[in-house]
Amino acid sequence: MHLILQSLSHEDVSAWLVLKLEVKKLKTEQAYLQNEVQQLKNIIQENSLLNLDIARLTADIETIDTQMVCISIFYTLHFHDTDIEHCRTNI
Repeated sequence: MHLILQSLSHEDVSAWLVLKLEVKKLKTEQAYLQNEVQQLKNIIQENSLLNLDIARLTADIETIDTQMVCISIFYTLHFHDTDIEHCRTNI
């Protein structure tokens, strides 16, 4: 490599150094952007997991709401029938 640089003119060496510096900058930028992409992928994965948790919790809440309605209807019907029987026996 040293022999090649000796055979090049000063302008060629300067141009080569500029290009080498540019390549170094681009590699650094590439590494930075790859890190950013990985961080975004991690965030997306975390959001997906959170969305799944939210969906499960929502389903659980809906199940509990349905159970509460069923229990409420059952007790309403049960106590309503008891009240009717109570009224019949007291008439």
